[in-house]
Amino acid sequence: MANKAKFTDKFIRDLAPQSTRVRVWDTENPYLVLDVLPTGKKVFRAYYRRAGKPAYSTIDAYGAITLKEARDAVLKIRSQAREGICPVEERRKAKEKAEEKRKIEDNHRELVLRTFLEEVYIPDAKRRGLKTTDKTEQMVKTHFADFLDHRIDQITPKMIEKWQADTLAKGLKPTSINRALNPLRAIMSIAVDKEYLEAHPLKRCKNLDTKDTPGNRYLLPEEEKRLRETLEVRNKLKLKQLAPGDNRLYGDHIMPIVLVALNTGMRRGEIFQLRWENVSFHDNLITVTAETAKSSRKRYINMNKETQRVLKDWHKHSTREGLVFPNPETGKPLVEIKSMWSTILKDAGVKNFRFHDLRHTFASKLVMKGAPLYMVQKLLGHSTIEMTMRYAHLSPDSTAQAVALLD
Repeated sequence: MANKAKFTDKFIRDLAPQSTRVRVWDTENPYLVLDVLPTGKKVFRAYYRRAGKPAYSTIDAYGAITLKEARDAVLKIRSQAREGICPVEERRKAKEKAEEKRKIEDNHRELVLRTFLEEVYIPDAKRRGLKTTDKTEQMVKTHFADFLDHRIDQITPKMIEKWQADTLAKGLKPTSINRALNPLRAIMSIAVDKEYLEAHPLKRCKNLDTKDTPGNRYLLPEEEKRLRETLEVRNKLKLKQLAPGDNRLYGDHIMPIVLVALNTGMRRGEIFQLRWENVSFHDNLITVTAETAKSSRKRYINMNKETQRVLKDWHKHSTREGLVFPNPETGKPLVEIKSMWSTILKDAGVKNFRFHDLRHTFASKLVMKGAPLYMVQKLLGHSTIEMTMRYAHLSPDSTAQAVALLD
């Protein structure tokens, strides 16, 4: 067999193995050689000189790469050699890097959702100062308990669609289901960003249709009246349980919290984190600090008469420093009042109403009484006016006044 020939795919395929290795040189590119091994394997190598002596660098087997790719590889290898870079060493480093990447990918594939959540997502979220980290963990572990021991690369759109259908059948509303899915989406996004996943597994998952679900629930006047009456009755029962001589006006923290929420539009977490140093009776202002605000922006809320009266009465019998509404058992910030809140709503006959809807009630009442939307935006701490525009339809004669400008 001649040891030189113009390489073509047909020529290479027709080369038959011998009892010993056969080396053939490409006449089109004299630095490309092909070793035909006794096993039948055909390996491309590049010829170059190292320290003045002949050297060969393995490229890859024919079939794993094409003839054109092999010729391109020769040019790169010889260019490296001219620059003093050892092609053999570069190949070794590339193989080590590829092996390391493979091991990482294998480890990533073995990561179950629980492990990724606890060992990757939460530490990263806390490092970035996300305020929703604990809530994300709680929601994922609550709503996706059956997924926690699944590998993250095996959580599929089909599984999510089944979860949506099953959860809907249990009575959870579409809006709540969509809200519960958002934390899992956020976790998967981080998995993609950190290259634990090649693609977002939930990208094709659509939210459930919420057309028939009311957007912003707020208290009607009769509902607010019943809620206040229920709070009064409950508070009187709590006061009777206090020690003789205790002349405080509130039996516990529930009634003050609800009234503050109803009159300030503050979020639950903002109220739970509120400190006395951020309540100024002199200036009649509540400061929502950047650390406690969802938007991470400081804002100021003027206290109306009821808010000022409630907080002054509560202040008389509180610690007068630190948290305004600390957990009575631990002294730490409250986490939840769900059970008590549910009982109050049931006793008041108020249905389909969340604590967060007190915020909607605050905003809706302001708009219905003629408050400008930009002012409502400022009080609520909305980052954009678009978020506040959901209340625009409640403005009295809003469209009539606009059309009247043409007269």
